[in-house]
This record gives sequence, structure tokens and C-alpha cells, in this order.
Amino acid sequence: MREHDALNRFFLDKQNPRDQLRKVFEIVKPVLSTGVRKELYTILYECDDNLFYDPDLLKWEHKKKKSQKWKHNSL
Repeated sequence: MREHDALNRFFLDKQNPRDQLRKVFEIVKPVLSTGVRKELYTILYECDDNLFYDPDLLKWEHKKKKSQKWKHNSL
């Protein structure tokens, strides 16, 4: 419970994993090598959501799959 509260205070309005990782990245960026910094920047700022998140966990992917299944079954 304490850890949960502390993380909520730390992240404030950043309630999704990408925004939280971006915040941590900005804090640790000065000590990272240029190569690691570039890779993390690409992952955190340039990847689209479908590549960044597991599609099985995304709500809009579940909705899309259900609507496609419904269309297929209704044919």
C-alpha cells in the first residue's frame, strides 16, 4: 500500500506505463550512454501504441477483435 501511494505521488497525472517510463527516462537520461539514450528515446517517444503495448491487453484491440468477429459471424 505504501509503495502504491508513493508511486502515485511520484507519477502524479502520468497514469499509463509509457508516460511513467518517460518520466523515469528523463531523470536517468544524463547517466545513460548515447546509444542507450537513443534506443530508449525511440521506444518511448516514436513507437506507436500497437508496437509499444501488448495487443492482447489493449482495450481498443479487444473491441476491434470483437467487432471483427461479430462481422465475420454475421456473414
